[in-house]
Amino acid sequence: MRALGKGSLSSFLSAVLTITSIGLAIVLAIAMVLLVVSPWVDLGGNGRLGIPVALQIDGQALHLAAPSLGPGPATLKKVTGTLEFAAPSKRALVAPMLTMVAMLLLANWAVQQLRQLFRALRNGQVFAAANVRRVQQVGWAVILAEPLRALITYSAQDYARAHFIGDGIRFVTNFDLNLGTIFAGLAILVIAEVFRAGAGLAEDQSLTI
Repeated sequence: MRALGKGSLSSFLSAVLTITSIGLAIVLAIAMVLLVVSPWVDLGGNGRLGIPVALQIDGQALHLAAPSLGPGPATLKKVTGTLEFAAPSKRALVAPMLTMVAMLLLANWAVQQLRQLFRALRNGQVFAAANVRRVQQVGWAVILAEPLRALITYSAQDYARAHFIGDGIRFVTNFDLNLGTIFAGLAILVIAEVFRAGAGLAEDQSLTI
């Protein structure tokens, strides 16, 4: 399959991103409506929250072993998961829903940039000047979204640590920053510079001709 032009891989990706952007727009609209009405609507006891948590498990309370692998105990150092609980009040739903709306807005914005990029590639506009800006914006979106995600996760873990207790477990916090994602964002910024150089060469060639 060709990478550029109509009926190519870029054309297929452009179509997929168009569908994705429509889906994100629908979810975003629903989330914004729920955000506005949640403090005043009676959820009938169904107002439940799910937050990411990290646990340390008491080794004396939970004994693990692997008989098929030989003698010796096994230890769970840290476990991550989702803690679901009834919201203490209707207004308590506002903060997590506001966070979800913000993440959806960022995701939709990044998808729109990618959609425009692959549409330009489909139309054969490989080294258009606008492509440099689009690739840069996607790179910065990836870089900035990762610490934001880590901060949101840390805040949720800190909330669980401060308010919940359990037999044999202890809620802990961990600023789990994925350096691989940030590296990917930096790589996208480098690719943007490649597009910039290509756009400059294309412009010089057109002036020469």
